[in-house]
Amino acid sequence: MKTKTFSNSELSRYFASFCGMDGGNPEAKLWICGIEHGSDAEELCNIEPENQPGEWNAEKRSSYAAEYRKWPYWRNAAKIVVGTQRAVLAKAGLTSKSPDWRAYRDEFLYTRHGWDFKLNLFPLSSPRVSSDQWTKAHGLQPALVDKETYRTLCREGGRFAFMRRLRAERQPKVILATGVGSRGDFVHAFGFEGCEEKAVVIGREAAQRRLYVYVDRYADDRHSVLVVTPFPGSPSGLNSTSLIGELAAYLASWMSPSDFHALSGRGAE
Repeated sequence: MKTKTFSNSELSRYFASFCGMDGGNPEAKLWICGIEHGSDAEELCNIEPENQPGEWNAEKRSSYAAEYRKWPYWRNAAKIVVGTQRAVLAKAGLTSKSPDWRAYRDEFLYTRHGWDFKLNLFPLSSPRVSSDQWTKAHGLQPALVDKETYRTLCREGGRFAFMRRLRAERQPKVILATGVGSRGDFVHAFGFEGCEEKAVVIGREAAQRRLYVYVDRYADDRHSVLVVTPFPGSPSGLNSTSLIGELAAYLASWMSPSDFHALSGRGAE
């Protein structure tokens, strides 16, 4: 079968949507943004824009029951979300009745009733930044012929503009972005270009890690903060319980108890 070729405008329209995002609760005050899904690259067939955010509901979790508990990113994301909520309550002198990270991962992570919303900078999956799979899957598409051409389309086309609008509309308090090598793209995608970059160091001695923080303050004293971190779980990233705990404590400094509603479900106490 002959591969259908998509134009730049068709792809831009598709990318300017929730495609390639895990989704969850867009009203959450804590957002998590990765670079791209790390699964196999697949040829594009359907490019109908996804105009509503997705979620990992019970049906989807059941389909991947043997897999998602093994995914390191999910494990660490759940630890960060629960750790942040507990640190927020501790700071306020309140007792947490939150689920542990395992229960949160299994019942609430990336769901419409959870404490988080999960995005990705780029919508198409790729197992690595540079991969032969990409060429096999997309090499016949002029706009996707290589990763940099594709990423330029996302930056200059609808994708990043869509993410900036989404941030402006929903106004999350904290956006946790994972991957310091892409911090320029995170800043651009969420509209933090005019904000000062501040480096915050967590960890000790050889285990120190640097966070990059950008604060956008609104006229009514509200704020939106972009925190770009090393990749969770990688050897040179956030690779210990201690580092994840310090990150969660830092994120908590920008949040309040009202940012975390009561959870209902099997994992909630």
